[in-house]
Amino acid sequence: MEDEEIEYTSVDATSDAEDMLDAICELEECAFEILLKNPKCNKRKFVKEIMKEHWDKAADAFGLDPEIICASVLKLWDTPYYDAQSVQEHTFKEWAIMFAEREKVDNYIRLYRK
Repeated sequence: MEDEEIEYTSVDATSDAEDMLDAICELEECAFEILLKNPKCNKRKFVKEIMKEHWDKAADAFGLDPEIICASVLKLWDTPYYDAQSVQEHTFKEWAIMFAEREKVDNYIRLYRK
């Protein structure tokens, strides 16, 4: 019986970790969209937009403590994000620099989003 309980706990822990990873991936996708919608987006605006538009996703990814959520969202700025459509990986900061002009965003959309 103890083995079954250990197995069950292990499955729950794995499931929780997978759910958290899925939530982080979903939040990162939303963060990328924020950069596309906001040329010249700086770190402050990036964090503000995530907190305003995607608080629920941030809470799913990082828990319910607002201080932890804020700190984790701040760290996203320097986190690599792999964009499967362009097959490129850059930090969100680097993506923001690349999307600093509306023309560059439009080119990205024309090339990779059809």
